[in-house]
Amino acid sequence: MVKIKMYKANEGDAFLISFGKDKDINILVDMGLSDTYINHIKKDLISLNNKTKSIQLLIVTHIDKDHIEGAISFLKENGDNSNIIKVEEVWHNSFRHLQFNKQKVDKIQIEESKALTLIKHQNSNNLKEDGITDTSVSEGVTLASLIYENKYKWNHMFNNKAICFEEKINNTIKNVKFILLSPDHEKLKKLSKKWEDELDRIFYDFKLSDEVIFDDAFELYMQNLSDTEVELKDTSSFNDVYDIDKLAMNEESEYTATNGSSISFIIEYEEKKMLFLADSQSNIIYKNMVKLKNTGYQLIFDLVKISHHGSNKNTSNKLLSLFDSKRYLISTDGKKNSHPNLEVIAKILKQKSNHTKEIIFNYKHPKLEPFQSLSLKEKYNYEIKVQNEITID
Repeated sequence: MVKIKMYKANEGDAFLISFGKDKDINILVDMGLSDTYINHIKKDLISLNNKTKSIQLLIVTHIDKDHIEGAISFLKENGDNSNIIKVEEVWHNSFRHLQFNKQKVDKIQIEESKALTLIKHQNSNNLKEDGITDTSVSEGVTLASLIYENKYKWNHMFNNKAICFEEKINNTIKNVKFILLSPDHEKLKKLSKKWEDELDRIFYDFKLSDEVIFDDAFELYMQNLSDTEVELKDTSSFNDVYDIDKLAMNEESEYTATNGSSISFIIEYEEKKMLFLADSQSNIIYKNMVKLKNTGYQLIFDLVKISHHGSNKNTSNKLLSLFDSKRYLISTDGKKNSHPNLEVIAKILKQKSNHTKEIIFNYKHPKLEPFQSLSLKEKYNYEIKVQNEITID
């Protein structure tokens, strides 16, 4: 048995996956915003701790605020890994895991350190202006610093290096197996270059080191950078909903460095398979799933977490045609970037399946009412559901 909690995370992602009837293995995938942790996740973690359970793995898929903020609030409260619940390992790629063209030095110059401190302060202020009230976030406390200071096992299964497709690892926790799909070296290099370019812009020939201030400045800068990469609203109208073929034909792409660095993976447990796509880009997922398929791997899933809150820019017909799934999860309240895009729903409906497809949301979306049409449901064999807990027996 697998139980998945898809928390109300506003525009973000937050999942708790528990394996077995006694929840002996528990994995957190992202933790949404600070309010997500405070109002929803915290009580579940306390309950697990009271039953002498732990979190075997916390995966923070990438650096966007709507995935990372709740984790910052949690780790600050969790202290030295015991106040709320024990976390046995954290997966997260920060500055120290990236590869750069420059050789690192032991210690940077005072002027360079001042420049990094200024980046921290500027981007912390931007977070305050966004209306973030959690002090751990608005004061510039970072996920990287909390992991580092409290001595969590950090990317331990990857020999403390980057979570990366090309790395060969012991990828099992008891009888739960992970198959990594993204990021790869190319996507991580793009994120590295974004940071190098910013440093060189503010200080010629900026030196690099493993000092913690680099992790802090990198994280805060990237959070604000990703927030400026705003998507367009739905390009289709309600009138298009009944023309599924027309809707599904609308293809877009996005190539932001932060989303490209998303940690995406397949989870296998007993006979069950689940695909979690974070905010990943469809080109890398397609490429690496084709490699899997060519080895004879069956791309049939019990559940797929659709990328980037149902953004049309992150889900292609080509990708969806590779696999089949009974359930498709989309996490968003719809108040930002018009997610989920109608085109993504149409693309899911168009795919041939051996199942009655369940498209599951964690919030109700009035704009999806036309998809409740009985004639559409009969033609494309699907159901639309709103729920926060999913059980796979």
